[in-house]
Amino acid sequence: MKKTHINSLKNLLSKYTKEELIEQIDIINFDKTDLELRDKIFATNETAIEWFENFCAQYNLTILDGRTDPKKHDRMTVKQFGFGGDSSALETPYFMLWLNDNGPHIEMGSSLSDLWWWIGMADLESKMHKICEMQGINNSKIN
Repeated sequence: MKKTHINSLKNLLSKYTKEELIEQIDIINFDKTDLELRDKIFATNETAIEWFENFCAQYNLTILDGRTDPKKHDRMTVKQFGFGGDSSALETPYFMLWLNDNGPHIEMGSSLSDLWWWIGMADLESKMHKICEMQGINNSKIN
């Protein structure tokens, strides 16, 4: 370690306990791992579909695979959310998996602004669980 790094550590230790610093390091490492997991899952359509199917299975959700429909070929939707491509479904919470030129990604919608954006996998799954709960759908692995 360079002297400047050691001085920085000494400065931090003068303000925080060793345990507090280790706790923050663990949080940073978790965030990094979570972001790496997100990148790995959404690296290909295949890995994203597998993850999406596993998530939906937790709630016994029926996936409508748009890859067989020329009008919806680039997305997988959830039957229970009633999303058929019309704007009325956008007024209720939903999520879907897009498989297009932008790469696989999740679209979420709700009147609650906190559901529009997600960072890592923990945040994404937390919000998808929240949408299922808002739709009144219970997690089959919990109940």
